[in-house]
Amino acid sequence: MTPDKPAEAGQRWRPLAPADAAEIVALHRRSLGTLGDPDWVRPEEEAFFAAVLGPDGFGLGVESSGRLVAYGLVQTRLEPEDLGALPWPDALAAAKLCGASVDPAWRGCGLQAALAVERLRRGRTLGYQRFFATAAPGNVASWVSLLHAGMQVAMLGPRYGGLLRYTLVADQRVPEGEPVAVPITDQAAQAARLALGWRGTALRPGPPLALEFRRCPV
Repeated sequence: MTPDKPAEAGQRWRPLAPADAAEIVALHRRSLGTLGDPDWVRPEEEAFFAAVLGPDGFGLGVESSGRLVAYGLVQTRLEPEDLGALPWPDALAAAKLCGASVDPAWRGCGLQAALAVERLRRGRTLGYQRFFATAAPGNVASWVSLLHAGMQVAMLGPRYGGLLRYTLVADQRVPEGEPVAVPITDQAAQAARLALGWRGTALRPGPPLALEFRRCPV
């Protein structure tokens, strides 16, 4: 795989391999140490990353001066918990954007959203038509980067042992019509919109910060 994303500011984009797992987990742990809440992201071990970069998926990395500064992964062999919690009646041709981290020194450069765009593009070239990702509502930077890549909030509920998560998707459905803004702290109102088939499509600056919802045709 040779991403066509151009190098910027000394960056080098490249596909990741199982041999990169140790460097990925080190970056993953550096990123975890800066989160406002450790429950926002699942801590993963090296074996998980090696499997995703082997038979279970693929990944993209961004290097600067020979050092990994960002990565994004796609899981194509889905876990049982994910298979039972998708917004589609089947998991046909579905893949998961299962993790991304950016070195704290490189945040604010748009790398997380750019990695999401590239992963979606690459997944489609491999034949996948549906994509999903999960993100903690409190981890605003994470799910906003996915919205910027064209994904939409489709579900809100407990995952990973009871932790609250958005499920964001990219599929053939296109939300339309006038947006309705719901404060990001009003999870009951968000859940009510989602239950009606609406999807979250954009962050509206506050105060208060709000998630814009649009109707999604059946």
